[in-house]
Amino acid sequence: MEGFQCSQPDSNLEQARDEANAWMARFAPLVLQTDEPPTESMLRQQIATIESLQSTARTVQTRLASVATTQDLELKSTLERAVGQLQSIEDDVRRQLGKVRPGDPAGIADLDAVNAKLSERLARQEIGAPTSLEVPAVLEMKVSPGNWAAAGGIGLFGFGWTSFTTFHAVLMIGGMSKAFGWGALALLGFYSIFFAVGFSMIYAAINSASTESFTLDGDQLVIRKNLGGWVREKRYTIDPSVKADVESVSNTVRMGNQKGPVPMIALQDKDGRQVTFGQNATPAQRKIICDRINAYIASVR
Repeated sequence: MEGFQCSQPDSNLEQARDEANAWMARFAPLVLQTDEPPTESMLRQQIATIESLQSTARTVQTRLASVATTQDLELKSTLERAVGQLQSIEDDVRRQLGKVRPGDPAGIADLDAVNAKLSERLARQEIGAPTSLEVPAVLEMKVSPGNWAAAGGIGLFGFGWTSFTTFHAVLMIGGMSKAFGWGALALLGFYSIFFAVGFSMIYAAINSASTESFTLDGDQLVIRKNLGGWVREKRYTIDPSVKADVESVSNTVRMGNQKGPVPMIALQDKDGRQVTFGQNATPAQRKIICDRINAYIASVR
């Protein structure tokens, strides 16, 4: 009788340990990462496993806690931590299922992505752009109107800078020519630095005042700038494997009071050179144009 009484606690302890170890064995694959990308069937199996573990977790915990010895402290502690993470793991798995199988009621939608698309639609509505991404045979879009305020400011400064440089150069070279003759023309090398700055500002003012648009026909990109009927075109053969994106470009003349790198729409041509435009566009317009270009490229690739 005494032998039976002594063996009963040992039997309960062994059973509680076996149940806890079995529970942990089923739990372990949920957190031990593998290089294999999850499939829909794998994710559904994981959700089923999690639901089963949740239904038995408290019972297994209670049984082990009632008979555990000092030898079971690690098992008991690990079990408690695993139970505490079950809900978080389930949410992660359901989010993965939502990406693998969009629209599945067992999945969890990516709220950040949904909100980004909703913001994009609102931005399109605000500027009167189409809210759908229907892909035409040839993509034509107006990028930005002329920014006459910025053009006036930088143009006036550029004109004043160039005028003063011209006046100063004429006086200096004219005066120096009396002493050095034709050698005074060497000063043109010095003044060329100032002329380059002045002409770049005037060129920037012309670009700022111009209406910008583009046409994309297959991989042929044409960027147009129109100022009062004066149309300037640049043609590129783009690399369709590189997506359009908004990038900060530092090697450009800044408009108005812009400081530092300027955000522009960036593509890449066949030779790997960067193609940029859209300096006067708003951030919302740049995002919409990039989306339209990428959708078009994907459809004709």
